[in-house]
Amino acid sequence: MPPGIQQQQIDRRPRLIVTGYGEHGKDTVCKILLALTGLTFVSSSWAMCEEVVYPQLKDKLDYRSPIECYENRRYQRKLWYDIIAEFNKDDLARLGKLIFAKYDVYCGLRNRDELLAMRELYLYDHLIWVDASEREEPEAMSSMTVTKEDADFILDNNGPEIELREKVLKLLSAIMPTGFPGRYKH
Repeated sequence: MPPGIQQQQIDRRPRLIVTGYGEHGKDTVCKILLALTGLTFVSSSWAMCEEVVYPQLKDKLDYRSPIECYENRRYQRKLWYDIIAEFNKDDLARLGKLIFAKYDVYCGLRNRDELLAMRELYLYDHLIWVDASEREEPEAMSSMTVTKEDADFILDNNGPEIELREKVLKLLSAIMPTGFPGRYKH
């Protein structure tokens, strides 16, 4: 780690990436983080929908609004993955930079090349993988190249949501060993 990075990380809110396969609970984890700490988040899908994905897919798939496009994303994972990869082709960390300029948590990273580019630039502090593999299938490598092995922390989300909340609290103790006294100030 370059000199000064560690001190810089202490002086600011943590930057997290929450990822995992579709329907494994990433958004739920982010909502729990928001409720417990005030850390803000955005789904990478939503961040890209209105400005990039919807304009490209509205005529092709006959969408009437960005919300309709967003709500149908799980059925078009490969298309979304390819559009976002194209958006990032000249700067693999482009989406990460946009998200972390406004939010504390990047929810839903799917491309390992983007992850490596962000890692090289120290754009985030920890990558959290949400795993619900006992109740949901993994998705294809054509739409998800980040793996569990890339994660700093793995959250098991195979039980009830109340257990997940307790696991997030435990994770926060590891990420912020000095504690998190209430919600972060903006």
